[in-house]
Amino acid sequence: MTRNTPDSGRTTEPLLVVRDLRVRFRGGNGVTTEAVRGVSFDVAAGRCLAMVGESGSGKSQTCLALLGLLAANGEVSGSARFEGRELVGLREREFNGIRGSKIGVVFQDPLSALAPHLRIGDQIADGLCRHHGMTRSAALAEAKAWLDRVRIPDAARCLRQYPHELSGGMRQRVMIAAALAPRPSLLIADEPTTALDVTIQAELLDLLADLVRAQGTSLIMITHDMGVVARMADDVCVMRDGEIVEAGSSTAILTAPQRRYTQTLLGAISRIDAPSRVVLPPEAGAPVLAVERLSVRYPLARRAFAPRRHHLAVDGVDVVLRAGETLAIVGESGSGKSSLARAVTGLIAAEAESAALLGSPLTLGKRRWDLPVRRDVQIVFQDPQGSLDPAMPIWRSVEEPLRVHHPALTAAARREAVIAALRRVELDPALAERYPSELSGGQAQRVGIARAMILKPRVLVCDEAVSALDVSIRGQIIDLLIALQRDTGLAMLFITHDLSVVRAIAHHVLVLHHGRVMELASADRLFADPGHPYTRSLLGAVLSPDPGASSARPDRYQPTGQGGDLVAVAPDHWVRG
Repeated sequence: MTRNTPDSGRTTEPLLVVRDLRVRFRGGNGVTTEAVRGVSFDVAAGRCLAMVGESGSGKSQTCLALLGLLAANGEVSGSARFEGRELVGLREREFNGIRGSKIGVVFQDPLSALAPHLRIGDQIADGLCRHHGMTRSAALAEAKAWLDRVRIPDAARCLRQYPHELSGGMRQRVMIAAALAPRPSLLIADEPTTALDVTIQAELLDLLADLVRAQGTSLIMITHDMGVVARMADDVCVMRDGEIVEAGSSTAILTAPQRRYTQTLLGAISRIDAPSRVVLPPEAGAPVLAVERLSVRYPLARRAFAPRRHHLAVDGVDVVLRAGETLAIVGESGSGKSSLARAVTGLIAAEAESAALLGSPLTLGKRRWDLPVRRDVQIVFQDPQGSLDPAMPIWRSVEEPLRVHHPALTAAARREAVIAALRRVELDPALAERYPSELSGGQAQRVGIARAMILKPRVLVCDEAVSALDVSIRGQIIDLLIALQRDTGLAMLFITHDLSVVRAIAHHVLVLHHGRVMELASADRLFADPGHPYTRSLLGAVLSPDPGASSARPDRYQPTGQGGDLVAVAPDHWVRG
């Protein structure tokens, strides 16, 4: 991947040259695991290389090895020359002069990557003081300029805030600003937009591309999203089991992949133009869950003697769910999707004009729900590892609902039910003795589904249940949920920001914006002819895996009046009508 300079005719050394890179981890029992096996690639100056593959393929470990950030039991061999300097074998003090100043990093989860006890301004300024010798005041001024560049409104206020006070999209913008402020030659972005909404994802990718292009920075993009590859990458390396199985230009990889594994990855992508994979129930019966005018309010901090104020997260939403149907709730961050999910599962207090489950009145207030109600409504969370007890083996986590709701069952009966539940979600019962940390993301999510389904609920709420999974694993989980619904008549409330997943799994779609319903329609009609401008803006922001396909930057819209109509307004100017 060397290039000829037009003025001299001489070949130019790529910015990064990696040859036969290997990463091994020593286990406590003396067994050595080889996570990266003989990887070789180049990154030319000013170009973007996408590293694509499923979880465990070695993408992140390859880049951590380049940065000297492997775990204590990790060993790296081979060669990685950056700007002519060998990285393999560098001492920690030498790496400290390269990390941040020469090679920047944007991590997948900014909340865990940013220091929770430091203000945003201090975190950006620290790198400028360390690497460029700036004074504190000059570094803070430069930090504010970078927050303006990444389009954070009221940058001066953001400098004084802590990470937990920002939304996910804002935190990721801060990470980009902190990584690019020292003006590195190479930026490594590890799944920077995986869990973000489609509009925020498109905006951040456009922003990242603009900033990288303006500085002439090279980019390594670690991702499993082929839409991101089509939008950002010049070159692609496809990894599997620690090896590069295919490499080439992004156009060649996306349009004419040579290896079966690459073809499988592309075939697993859910697309909004693909036919739905669900089958409508034979007839529409009485609603399993019916909620009228649901509202969720959160109290805001107040000064002494000031009146109590509330944030209205969900504003008068109707939910009707029938057996065998899936209602998808879509919208951007802050639209009220998760608040709605937690309200209908009784996890937070809510208000409603009326609510019924299986024809019986349902209380959505602060009072604890009766056990039979909790048994009939179960939830699958976004982060399977975070929702499972790390100290419990898998069988105990899956068995726990039986202990609560069916205390009369014998231990043998519970064990038999656990094995049946694991088999139903296509997990080997031999995994039952493992702990969550020993499972892949897809396996852990299957455990979460088994735990929810072991009680045979009538309603299953999936809150971003597949958003952080690889495309192939995501497809498997979607197929599993569809099969469970077909076999059991399960009613599903599916919370997501991924419209391609909605197309695959939903019968009906409810579009939320700032807690209010913008549109409710069948999935077929909504994707064929969206009736609301906001829905069209969401569809326009979807990243296409087709090279050359453009995603229009969505306009900003604002609900006005009582009817929920939208009018276009200037970005970042939101006024309740």
